[in-house]
Order: sequence, then C-alpha cells, then structure tokens
Amino acid sequence: MNTDYTFTNINAANYTEDASRGDAYAQFMLGYCYYEGIGGVGFDFAAAVQWLEKSSAGGNMYADFIISRCYAYGGYGIEADDDKMNECLERVLPHLKFAANNGDAYAQVCMARCYSVDGILPDSIQEIHYLNLAAAQGHPVALFNLGLSYEEGDGVEPDIIKAVYHMRRAAELGYHAAQNNLASYYRHGIGVEEDLAKAVYWYEKAAGQGSCFALYNLALLHEEGKGVPQDPGKAAMYYQRSAQLGYLSSMVNLGALYEEGTGVDQDYAKAVYWYRQAAEQGEPLAQTNLAMCYDGGKGVEQDNIQAAFWYRQAAEQGYYKAQALLGECYDNGKGVEHNLELAATWFSRAAEQDYAVAQYCLALCYDYGDGVEQDYEQAVFWYRKAANQGHIDAIHNLALCYQEGVGVKQDYGKALELLSQAAEAGLVSSIYAMGVFYMDGLGVKKDPVKAVMYFREAATEGFALAQHNLGWCYENGFGIEKNQELAVKYERMAAEQGDVNAWYSLATFYHDGKGVSKDVQQAIKLFRKAADKNYALAQFMLGECYLRGNGVEKNTATAIKWYRLAAEQGNEKAQQRLNELKSSSHSLWLWKKKK
Repeated sequence: MNTDYTFTNINAANYTEDASRGDAYAQFMLGYCYYEGIGGVGFDFAAAVQWLEKSSAGGNMYADFIISRCYAYGGYGIEADDDKMNECLERVLPHLKFAANNGDAYAQVCMARCYSVDGILPDSIQEIHYLNLAAAQGHPVALFNLGLSYEEGDGVEPDIIKAVYHMRRAAELGYHAAQNNLASYYRHGIGVEEDLAKAVYWYEKAAGQGSCFALYNLALLHEEGKGVPQDPGKAAMYYQRSAQLGYLSSMVNLGALYEEGTGVDQDYAKAVYWYRQAAEQGEPLAQTNLAMCYDGGKGVEQDNIQAAFWYRQAAEQGYYKAQALLGECYDNGKGVEHNLELAATWFSRAAEQDYAVAQYCLALCYDYGDGVEQDYEQAVFWYRKAANQGHIDAIHNLALCYQEGVGVKQDYGKALELLSQAAEAGLVSSIYAMGVFYMDGLGVKKDPVKAVMYFREAATEGFALAQHNLGWCYENGFGIEKNQELAVKYERMAAEQGDVNAWYSLATFYHDGKGVSKDVQQAIKLFRKAADKNYALAQFMLGECYLRGNGVEKNTATAIKWYRLAAEQGNEKAQQRLNELKSSSHSLWLWKKKK
C-alpha cells in the first residue's frame, strides 16, 4: 500500500481491511481518521489509540507521535497521562528528528508540533523552521499550520495575506482543515473580500471529506440563509451529520432545533438525547440546556435535583449562564439546600463575566442583604452595570435608588430619565412609576392628566397598583372627571389581584355606598382582609365598626384590639380613640383587663 502522509481526500473505509490484516500504515491512517474525526468516522480517541498502538507495535513512528498527543489532552474515554505521553515521545523523537533532518516532510511537521507553544519543547523559531521545510515540499499540513502561524502571529509577524496564501495552497491540495478555514476567511472577509459563495464552495469541499467542522458551518449558513437560501431542514441535516461525527456544537444546535421544532418536527425527547450526548462529554452549553429540560420537564420528567446537577457541571467550567441559574437554584432552594450565600457567590461569578442577568441578581442581593452584607452602593454599582447593557428591571431599580437617595445622591431628574427609558421599553412597573412622579410632582411639574395617562396604560396591562391609583383618580376627580362607578371598577380589578390598598378602598365604597350599593357586611369582610395584612386604616375602620356595632355585634374589647394595632403603626385617629376610651372608667377597665 502507498504510504501517503499528506492526509488529503481520506476515506477510512479504504484502510479498514488492510488495518485488520495488520498493515501498520493502514492502522495508522485508520487511527488518524478517528483522531481527527474525518474520512467518514467521528471523533473517537479510544478507537484512535487502539489502532495507533497496533501501528506502533508494527514500527510506525508517526503512530507513537499521535498517541503522545492523545495522552497529552485525553478525552473520549482516554485519560490524560503525562507518563505515557513522555514514554511515547522518548521512543519516537530521535527517529522523527533523524527523518525530518533528512527531508521527510511529515516528520518535519511532527517536529514543528513538538516545538509549538503547547508542545513538549516550545521553541517558535524551530517550529517555523520545520514548517517552512515541509511547506517548501508542498506538504498541506505544514502549509495549513504555517497559515495559522501568520494568522495568529505565532513565531512570525502577523500577516493575514500570507496566512490566506498558505491556507489556500493547502486547501487546493485537498486538506480538509485548510478548506474549512479558507471558507471561514471568505465568510467573514478575513484577508480576502467577503464572498459567501466561495465560503460555501470551500465548506462543501471540506464537508465532502467528512469534516464535522465544515458540516457545522454549512448548517449555520443554511440556518441563517447566508450564501444559500435559508433552509432549516438542510441545516438540521448538516447538524445531524456533524453530530454523528462527534462534533459537540452540532449536537447542541441539533438539540435546539428539536426543542424549537425548527426544520424538524418538535421532539423534546430527541432534544434531550442530543443535549445529553454533548453534556456527558463536558460541553457546558449542552449541560445547561439539559438542566433546563429537567427544570421545565421537557422531554424528561421534571427533576430539580438533576437540573441543579447539570447547572453545576457547566457552572464549574465557568459558563456564566449556568452560574446564574445555579445561583437561582440556591436562592430558591430548588434541587439544592436553600443557601443565600452560595446564591450570591454564583451570581457574583457570572456578574464578573459581564452577564447582565447575574449583575441584576447580585444587585438585589446587596440591596436586601441576601447572602452578603447589605450595601446600597454595591447594589447601585451592579444595577448600573446591568442597566448599561439594557437590563430593563435593573434600569427601573436604579431609578428607584435615585428617587430614594439610596446608595447614590437623590436625583429625581435622573430617576425620571431612567424610568422613562424603561417605560419606553414597555416595563409596566416603570410606566406606573412615571404616573406617580407626575402625580406627586417629583422632579417634574405636577401634571394630573399625565399621571392618569400613565396609570391607565399600566392598568390596561393588569398592573394592580396602577389600577388602584386610577380608581383613586376617578374617585377624587384627579386629572379626570369624577366617576364613582369607574373608581369601583378599577379598585375591584386591583383587589382581585390581592392589592391590599384596593381591598381597603373597595371596602370604603361598600361601607358608604359610593359607586356601588351599600353593603356593610361586604365592607367588613374587605376591611378584615386588609387588617389581617396589617393595614392600619383598615384596622382603624374595623375598630370603628366594633365600637358602634356597625355590621357586627358591638364589642368594645374587640374595637380596642383593632385600634391598638392601628395605633402601633402610628395611626393618629386610632390613638385618639384609645385615649377617649381610656377616659371612661368602663373602657379603662376593659383596657386593663385586655392587658
């Protein structure tokens, strides 16, 4: 068999039979195919090492060199092992150096790899020397690596023109990796004019040799409709082929297509399958997506513990989204023990990677002292970080800090500016807050009409506080014509959402018969709901009802109980009633007895 070590137009099937018969060259080439994931087989370091060791036993020095690389990095069932790596290199280096110095092009490529920055003998001068020797003989792998050196400025001055020149030569000789890289140059306009048609051409050339990277890139182009008609179905097909060859990013994207039902029938179970394939090989995005499937019960039974487990796997690799989601797990006690300190720790790690969601969560931790010492200035710092990236809730909270002068100098103008920004983005709480600013004249001239406009907009979106305030505006004719029926309508809408202010207001309407038929029993029911939530005005009104026997059996002791609760919150009318009752000997006896 011809011993060609240029690695162009490889087909693993061409070597299988001879490899099985013990041919060392065929065993090497088959092992190389598994090592690179080309030639119609996927990445499989275990299979690569199996065939390469057989080739090594047959005297193939290149097999020893590739085995050393396998042990250097590990993966796919092969553990990294420095001792085994050094054993291979000690055995093969003298032979490689002799062959390289006697003109063997592939030996020169191997020697360059030894001298590379991540090799065992890092020396950029020697690396470039051997690459030039092999490139002068037209070896495609040398040309490819020399192109990378010029692209990255590794051992030579960066020169993208020279990078393209060497990459093109290697691509034209049929080297799959160079074809993929040259395609990317055309795709992004690196060293050449952007040309998507040429990008597709070279990706297809590499994909024809089974390059999982090129298949992945073709999938992206078909998914986005760049250089080719947009076709999610073809994108899924290319992702599938690449994923079956072991490319983790393709597994993740294929899983996403199945989850979304884009280009394929929606199938959560298949999404989980592909996420798991990549997750178990350590891909952090796949681990995060798999965790989210467990979190939401998509394609698997809902399982908070499994969700937290996979979030942790990705978080510990530094993936910021997983870190933030793991922080939420600790914050809520989902799948892990509730721990605010750990929640803040994970939020902090993601926030430091400039992830706006985590920055907002960390700001909340400092704002409320959850898991960290309360620190309003730190809260403002992180709110601002997130706000600068357009995080709407952070913009709103930063506005409130300026409004209240918490962690920053009070500035109604700045607060209004930020609220306006969030309101324009559609944040209903900011729309409501704009109404409050115009209602109270905070940093702006009081404008009841504008206040009503903002309250109405937020109320239409179902915001309870806005509904309550709009009800108040109708009740009092603030910025709008008085209308007790509409006041009742909006207070009821807010009350149905559990707004305690609305419970009280609606109770007063029933108590006085304003905008609704008088119904003292309904009023007392609502007063009691608000009073049980420690609403002082409602507690005072319950005291009034019990004192006078209005809708309930008269009971001075119970009245005193409610007056006292209201007075403890500073309600002056309740305190006045208590003083009046104390002036009566009968009432004083009840007061002392109660105590």
